Amino acid sequence: MFTCRSRLKLLAVCFSLFASGVVVPCVLVLYVRQSDVTAGGGRAPDSTGRRDGGGRLTERRDAASYREDIEELKRQVAELEKIKMSARNELLELGEKLSQTMVTLSAPSKDSRHLTSRGGGTGGEENEKKTQHASKMAPLNCPPPPSVAQPPPIVILSPLHTAAVVEADAIGGAISDRCSFPVCFDYARCPLTRPFSVYVYGGAGDPIPGRSFPLDHVTKRALIDILNSTSSLAPRPQDACLFVVPLDMGVWGAGGLEGLLESLPHWGREGTNHVLLALHSGPHHAPQVGRAITVGNVLRATPTSRFRSGYDVLLPILPGSHGNPKLTTLPSMLPEMRSFLLYFSGNLLPFSSRATPTSPGGLELAALETLRDALRGVELVAIDTACREGGVAEGMATEEGEWALCGNSVTRLDGHAHSTFSLILPGRRGGVATYTHLLESLQAGSVPVVVGVAILPLDDVIDWSRIALLVPLGRLAEIHYILRGVASVTVTQYRLQGRVVWNAYFSSLRGGVSAVIALLRQRTGHPPPLAPDYVGRTLVSTGMTPESGTSPVFVQNWTVYAGDIWNRPPGPFYSYPLTPYKPLPLSGVQYEGVASSALLLLPPHIVQAGGTTGEEFENYLHGNTPVEHFTMVMLTYQRNDVMLEALKRLRGLRYLAKVIIIWNNEEDPSGSIEWPDIGVHIEVVTVGVNSLNNRFLPHSNIETEAILSLDDDVYLRHDEIQFAFRVWRENRDRIVGFPGRFHVWDVRHGGWLYNSNYTCELSMVLTGAAFFHKYYSYLYTYWLPREMRDIVDEYTNCEDIAMNFLVSYITRKPPIKVTSRWTFKCPGCPETLSGVESHFDERHLCLNRFTKVMGHMPLLFTQYRADSVLFKTKLPSHLHKCYEYI
Repeated sequence: MFTCRSRLKLLAVCFSLFASGVVVPCVLVLYVRQSDVTAGGGRAPDSTGRRDGGGRLTERRDAASYREDIEELKRQVAELEKIKMSARNELLELGEKLSQTMVTLSAPSKDSRHLTSRGGGTGGEENEKKTQHASKMAPLNCPPPPSVAQPPPIVILSPLHTAAVVEADAIGGAISDRCSFPVCFDYARCPLTRPFSVYVYGGAGDPIPGRSFPLDHVTKRALIDILNSTSSLAPRPQDACLFVVPLDMGVWGAGGLEGLLESLPHWGREGTNHVLLALHSGPHHAPQVGRAITVGNVLRATPTSRFRSGYDVLLPILPGSHGNPKLTTLPSMLPEMRSFLLYFSGNLLPFSSRATPTSPGGLELAALETLRDALRGVELVAIDTACREGGVAEGMATEEGEWALCGNSVTRLDGHAHSTFSLILPGRRGGVATYTHLLESLQAGSVPVVVGVAILPLDDVIDWSRIALLVPLGRLAEIHYILRGVASVTVTQYRLQGRVVWNAYFSSLRGGVSAVIALLRQRTGHPPPLAPDYVGRTLVSTGMTPESGTSPVFVQNWTVYAGDIWNRPPGPFYSYPLTPYKPLPLSGVQYEGVASSALLLLPPHIVQAGGTTGEEFENYLHGNTPVEHFTMVMLTYQRNDVMLEALKRLRGLRYLAKVIIIWNNEEDPSGSIEWPDIGVHIEVVTVGVNSLNNRFLPHSNIETEAILSLDDDVYLRHDEIQFAFRVWRENRDRIVGFPGRFHVWDVRHGGWLYNSNYTCELSMVLTGAAFFHKYYSYLYTYWLPREMRDIVDEYTNCEDIAMNFLVSYITRKPPIKVTSRWTFKCPGCPETLSGVESHFDERHLCLNRFTKVMGHMPLLFTQYRADSVLFKTKLPSHLHKCYEYI
């Protein structure tokens, strides 16, 4: 780097050049003018050659003398311009020398990093040439991330029966009672160089079932099915990271279970890396499980049973949750404030009537009864402490101080569904009633008010403060004051977040088992499994393939999954190669490491800082993100002529990487079809089923983040498509397109109506001409409720509405409409689906049925559209607009 002395010398040279070239001439000119004014009495001569108010000139100034003065001033100005240009050139030369010196000085450190990462070799000249060539081809493209060949970690795989963990006597006491992952888990069996794998006891060829082991076969089947679907099932125990025992705790006592656990062939020493999966109610006393991780409804789920926070997992599953949840049966998210403010039903065992303030649970009972009596006639609350309706639920334990459930699930869900809040009190043992009330309140959309409960399900990954009001037990008597301070909009946020968590983790046995696997995978440091691409049957592959256009995948590796993925959809179950949430690079990063000679080859608007208009804007993509391309997906059905004409219009379209035709016809395309040469590759893919949902399949041959979904009867100019692409690049998480629509409430008959009229606000952009991110293709196929895709197939309609529902639900943002286009006309086209008389009636029904599935209307309104920056701006004659018609 430069020394302090060299920096001072450079600063002195620059200052002297500036002073000699600019400051000194300006001072001389001012001095001459001031002297002339002073000699004339402080006033300038008038047109007659006289001075006002002081002395007269001895002679008149004629026209010739004025011309001479003007010529002299011109010569002085020209000389100053020469001095200015000379100083500017010298400063540029000094700047270039400075850049070269800095590159030279930093080269050793770069070479050392290169040698360290590549294992030898220089290639400096070749890299410099590549850098210059890249700057010529794509001057605004960010440099690619360094390709570092990182050596894999050393794999030290411990044997099955010897775990490389801390010994119990090394820290004193029974280590199994205070296990944590760093202490009791053997990471050596789960190297990051090998996929996450789980061995399930009781599988094919396993000797456990013949020994009458208390296996939960229902859970086992769900577990094996989920592991198979993600390629995480270990066929051999030697390859397993975890060993799962799906237990039926209802038929065994602790003593007998401990003996069977020790006899497991891979239990080893204290069950290291074993998981006891008991998702149904079991005994209130916990067996000694050593270092095994317990996952259960009530197993070891209280402080008296030595629940090891951050190690054991509490995951209650409601009875009857074996099948897929029926989302259409769930209560709506509206109205925000329901009939009753607060709901609670329970009986303090053995009998509430015998409880006293000194008995277990007596204080809670007294506070509830006092609250109920105080609010009678003032506030509508539903507090039942004696199970007056329905009696005590069957199968409840009778331990003193435990709250028993009242009635059945139907009556309790009805109580939750009519209440804004539901009270959740702590249990003394096991907590069956506590967690049943909690899950039922989430299911019914009632905001849980959790009072004094120390352990909540999956609380190391779920943020319960966004779902429930967490209140100390000592504030139970003031609960009414707290609830009245909660705004209705906050109630809605609690309710929406509760529905997200309920749907993902607690609504079904499959969801609960998937959550357990995802949590254990995250604890071991493995990323979620890759979301699968759909591989269709390619019927036609023609045209040239561009040299570039593929978007980089897994840019952030698995660091993107270290955030708050458990508390937002789609959850922690898949890794997505492309997401719209990449952080934006810093301005100027594209110029880092580029030689000064290459920088001079950049467009004039960059080198001269003249801004971007007209031709410069059209030739470069600009923006905050690197240069990229998009894939066009066109769905067609028995309209070959219309499709071919649409393809011909794409010739010369910039930034188009590929065209994929979704062939919904029953018969394959004939060999007589002459596919046009449009300059990019064309692939015709069939799925085998005629479904509008095929438009949004995550096809494996879509290799870009941006997808332009275009109907075959839609005509768009190239500049319109390019402008929409630019807008999408700045709003990657939203739908950006042309035809706008909106939803409106039918005040006469109730329900939602679909409307395509011209309006000043809109809530949907139809995907017949719109950009969206490939990430949403994965969500549409693997996360969107199956009921919504079935409705699309039922009506052969509404797939565009379903995609708008999905994106608005995920982002809580409306789409973006571009340009003034509202409808499209296709003269000579055959009749379209939208021309059928029942088309709009079906779309009304879709809106209401989709709303029922999601529990609320997720669409949001927007009151603006996007146009070019210089649209309708008056420009000087030498400048040109970004787009002539946009």
